[in-house]
Amino acid sequence: MAFITHYEPNAKRPNYKRYYKEGDTKKFYAQVKNVDVDNIIQEAHILRNANPLSHASADLIDRDSPSKDIRDSIDNLNSLIDEFCQLRGI
Repeated sequence: MAFITHYEPNAKRPNYKRYYKEGDTKKFYAQVKNVDVDNIIQEAHILRNANPLSHASADLIDRDSPSKDIRDSIDNLNSLIDEFCQLRGI
């Protein structure tokens, strides 16, 4: 989003093979006020790191409702992106 929206004018196309940083993502979306940015990003980060398909941890398997947790996180991330786009007029 930072590259596409020119949030950082000198930004280059991101390398999607590298991991994202939770703090940088929170900083980028900090201007969005209608949703709980820190909590949404933190929960997505926790789920990502708990996913045995994308990380060495398998904590996601131990959750009571991992599918619901992932769906809720996706819905929250979509809301965050929608709010950001509205804020930026995209």
